[in-house]
Amino acid sequence: MEYCSLSEDLFHKWSVDNLEEWFPNCIIPQQIEDIFDLDCLPEPYLRFGAPGERIAFLTLNPGGCEEFQRRNNILSGVTIGPFEAYAQAAQQMADGYETGRRLPINAKARGRITKMRELAEAYGQRDFFQFELFPFHSANLSNELVAGCETALDQYLRTLTQHLQCFRTVWAISGAPRDGFESPKIRAFAKVLGMRLDQCQMRVLRRDGTGKPTVYLHYETGDDRSRVISCMRGSNQLPANPPVI
Repeated sequence: MEYCSLSEDLFHKWSVDNLEEWFPNCIIPQQIEDIFDLDCLPEPYLRFGAPGERIAFLTLNPGGCEEFQRRNNILSGVTIGPFEAYAQAAQQMADGYETGRRLPINAKARGRITKMRELAEAYGQRDFFQFELFPFHSANLSNELVAGCETALDQYLRTLTQHLQCFRTVWAISGAPRDGFESPKIRAFAKVLGMRLDQCQMRVLRRDGTGKPTVYLHYETGDDRSRVISCMRGSNQLPANPPVI
């Protein structure tokens, strides 16, 4: 099953409160139930405008759950929805998040959208997709939990990896880990992006008073495509005025 079809199937199974059928063996892995809020609308991707395949962004997961994202509220259309398909939700949710109309999200999340829009424009493509490494909501997805999530969501990650190959440029947005390449988050991003961490280049954009990098990029280029992991200490935001790679 390809990525968009898998996302639609996820949305349908969630809508009818039958999410276990989306997982192999029709069982929700215990670590998924423990880590994620499965009552909250899964968001495998968001579609900002009418993007082509020029640029996309990859983030870890949709963050904590807001009340308007809960199943009963989505299905009853209290704030937004109901939706006939996830493709419809991906467009309307993205518009609501970016403009602030009806959908209250925090300032950091809206600021990240603004920076993604600005970077897309620097590449000559105003509109863009935002994909999630993990499609479920959790406010506290720590480094230690990522490996177990990868195993439980292997099918989703394989189809996402294949889908991202269509895009010329993909930026992953991450905090700056203390353990560098050994960070489960960085390794998970690199795997989905098809990056070889031992061969990628690094560009430091900012250092602290001791000379340690606080904002930096890991990247690979070639064959008219680029893959970038943006790292910022203490934040999962894009840096100010990032270079076009």
